[in-house]
Amino acid sequence: METSVTNEIVINKSPDIVYRCCTQVESWPGVFPTCLAVRQNALNGNTSEVVMEMTVRNTFGTHTIRSHRKYTHENQHIQFKMLTVPPQFNGMHGTWSVEPCAQGARLVVIHTFEPAQSTAESRDELGRTVYANTHQVLTHLKAWAERI
Repeated sequence: METSVTNEIVINKSPDIVYRCCTQVESWPGVFPTCLAVRQNALNGNTSEVVMEMTVRNTFGTHTIRSHRKYTHENQHIQFKMLTVPPQFNGMHGTWSVEPCAQGARLVVIHTFEPAQSTAESRDELGRTVYANTHQVLTHLKAWAERI
């Protein structure tokens, strides 16, 4: 059974700057303490569709994860599907969306996941952890974007 977790943050910069921070993944190791390395490769020479490989150290341990990302630049939207996940999950996919707001931009991140152990307790615990990890990432992204 899939579970979704939504995080959002308001960033005092234009949506264009916020979206650029979301797609400049090669810069992430210098921005996010949990990101140790990252690279992305365009599929078929198309920069709107990439496979991203990222090594992270967080609550779930140290893992190299791969995800398929589709960038819709004109809508400032990113769709992702994890190709590899930490062992606590059977799968994960979701979106990153940048929306204009009075203060600048709102970034909404949705993670939809299926836990490896399909119990209510496991779903709730993983949901809380995904939310907390994503909150930390968005806090760092906000600080980075607002320095630009």
